Amino acid sequence: MAPRTESGTFSLREYMADIALPPNPPEEFFSMIPLQRLHINRLLDNGVVTSYCLTFDRSRLWVTLRAHSEEAAVEIVAAFPLFRWMEVEIEQLMFRNTVVTTMPVVSMN
Repeated sequence: MAPRTESGTFSLREYMADIALPPNPPEEFFSMIPLQRLHINRLLDNGVVTSYCLTFDRSRLWVTLRAHSEEAAVEIVAAFPLFRWMEVEIEQLMFRNTVVTTMPVVSMN
């Protein structure tokens, strides 16, 4: 069960999915990439996925995501359109540091 906040609501935990991709994927894999990108963009927009990284050699994906439990994190990843070609390991994160990107200050002069 996820820890409760002071208000009594359940808080989300953050997880890292370390995903191995196939070295020689079939043609169907490539045809599913647009659906994968659309799905990930929706999850990013909704704050479920917090980062999505592909290695330069295209062999691994690293995905950070928010979920109430490890089981919920597994369900999120299992819904990826490319899931059937992925080997996935999921770990709960203690913390994740990132650089906060802000809009530049606009000067009215």
